[in-house]
Amino acid sequence: MIPAPAKYNPYPDNADLVYDANCKVLSERQEQVNWEHLGPDEWQLLPQMAQAEGVGPLLYWNFKNENWPPGIPKEAAAALMGQYYTTLGHNTLLFRELSRILAALAEADIPVILLKGVDLAQTLYPDPALRLMGDLDLLVHS
Repeated sequence: MIPAPAKYNPYPDNADLVYDANCKVLSERQEQVNWEHLGPDEWQLLPQMAQAEGVGPLLYWNFKNENWPPGIPKEAAAALMGQYYTTLGHNTLLFRELSRILAALAEADIPVILLKGVDLAQTLYPDPALRLMGDLDLLVHS
């Protein structure tokens, strides 16, 4: 079992179980999770921990594309779905703004390189909603 980081020490003993489940799902080992061991407290903690780790959209996407775990309460599934769609909306706005910025830079013939999250969301992730972003990182030649 993968132990939860120290920041989860204030949580009950079930934090290790939930952290381990999140890690296994994200590393494509969902079949190794014994979902029957998760009780109501653990199911409530699962989306909270996923959000705290910034992986809620990834967890939702994995469940949606693979299989939802047996016994997952509607509230936990809805919380993960909400994290996904919140990130999708946020990223949609960022990418809309990015398009305007890139068009203005191209019109001014200013070279630019996309960095970090904005580049990774388009190249590494199968869905741009899976990469949490707070800003747009660009390298602009002056």
